[in-house]
Amino acid sequence: MVRTFTLADILVVAFSWSGRKIKRSVCQVSGKTHVPMTTLEADLDVDDQTKISSSTPSPSIDPKKIRAAILHDDMHDHPHTAASPPKPGRVSRTLVNFWLDVALGAVFVLLSTAAVIVQFVFPPGPATKGWTLWGMSFAQWCSIEFTLISLLGVGVLVHVMLHWTWVCSVLSKRVLGQDDIPDDGIRTVYGVGLLIGLLLFGAIIVGVAQMTIVAPI
Repeated sequence: MVRTFTLADILVVAFSWSGRKIKRSVCQVSGKTHVPMTTLEADLDVDDQTKISSSTPSPSIDPKKIRAAILHDDMHDHPHTAASPPKPGRVSRTLVNFWLDVALGAVFVLLSTAAVIVQFVFPPGPATKGWTLWGMSFAQWCSIEFTLISLLGVGVLVHVMLHWTWVCSVLSKRVLGQDDIPDDGIRTVYGVGLLIGLLLFGAIIVGVAQMTIVAPI
């Protein structure tokens, strides 16, 4: 049986995936790793374990570094070192962000060019009937402009999804003044809810425009 994925499923997975980077950043800065308990440690009583933990010097952790890792987590990969080589077959998040920004810039330039052509090159109003530019009519140029606007909107949405953890951390700590940021599940709910709210707002505006448009007499 083949399972079909809806748009909501894809958005939930994307926001959850973007929220895991910050945990990895904090662990890398603090240097904490999970070490399983050995048999010898399990045989020790609570007092012995307390003495061992108190006698072992804890590594000095700069709170500013942890704060910087949370607030400046831009979802890019950290430079690979000899101790942590890149995993084979893994797509670099830095390259993903780079090419996404390049694509957004290219679409913006094309959109600006098409908008200027539609607004200033073609004659205004009904006078555009019969006019063509490079084999395309005014209506076709308007379709190109709408297509570029849609592509730019999708690109911005993907960009925000990739940096959603950073957005939530800045909003929580710098804007709201909270000490902690929401966990992965809460951030996912916030992201999907915000997207649904924006889509509903746009749909309401289009519906009102459709009902209130005035035809010529």
